[in-house]
Amino acid sequence: MNKEAKGMDYPGFIDYIQEHVREFICCNEDWDDIVDIRIVPVIRNNETVVNTMWILEDGRLRCPQINLDDFFRDYCMSLDMDGVMEGILDIYRRSRSDDSLLDPEDMEDFFKIRDRIVLRLVSGSRNRNTLKLCPHRKLFDMAITYRILAGKNSGGISTLLVTDRLMQLWGLDEAAVYALALTNTQRIFPPRLKDMETVMGELSGAFPEEEKDGLFPKRGFHRNMMILTNDCGINGASVICYPNLLKSCTRRLGPDFYILPSSIHEVILLPKTSAVLPGELVHTVHCANANVVSQEEILSDCVYYFSSKTGKIQKYTGQI
Repeated sequence: MNKEAKGMDYPGFIDYIQEHVREFICCNEDWDDIVDIRIVPVIRNNETVVNTMWILEDGRLRCPQINLDDFFRDYCMSLDMDGVMEGILDIYRRSRSDDSLLDPEDMEDFFKIRDRIVLRLVSGSRNRNTLKLCPHRKLFDMAITYRILAGKNSGGISTLLVTDRLMQLWGLDEAAVYALALTNTQRIFPPRLKDMETVMGELSGAFPEEEKDGLFPKRGFHRNMMILTNDCGINGASVICYPNLLKSCTRRLGPDFYILPSSIHEVILLPKTSAVLPGELVHTVHCANANVVSQEEILSDCVYYFSSKTGKIQKYTGQI
């Protein structure tokens, strides 16, 4: 690795990539159609701003938006610059061979994208300005928004926000977009329910023991917990919007259970019969959002409750 690439701060990291990435790509691949590389700030979930890299090709409208902030985080954690460049090249290489990606010009053609409209559950207060520009519906302190799925592969997903302008161009109202998005999302992102013991086993090497021990209350917490997400684990908290899904979870959790919004990617389900006080759950969510979950991935500061008697989600306010 070039010695100049060691120990850089964030501005230096961005400048280094912009200066060297094209040469790195050309040394590893025979592509001669790259015409420009741009660093573009993009507003993401919870109105966080990240720097993305756009690699523009001659005669091609679509291009991947590569999140450089994620790579800088990995770089700070010990990934060297060669590893960063290899990671960028891998994302770009997969985007070039992915024929399922949507061209930007197709976004306004409803018949080309109608099967790609999906819903996403986000924080309401943390996306206040974004929600002024797009169709949505409230779910307690959260908001159901709509996205166009531009691509989905083993490396992740790519989506674009459905704005009020797009919805009007399609000649639809919010109710029609919601119905379509709900159907598509259930088909494209089927739900997955896992027990916490299995998940903790998979992540056993990811965190120091002291961090795992301090994250949750002790008393029987892990044993009865379930993780509810989707098949790819991305924006998986949205599955709580699926009709009858939570009701089906009662077969594993009993008739009543708490719902902890651990992030936009998943929720944690805990039976009411567990030896944990509801106040501890609220404290757990607050601590996780403050110390563990990234700002971009926070979903809610609240705890929710599902009762098979009502068949509905309730917000926990101190009483059930």
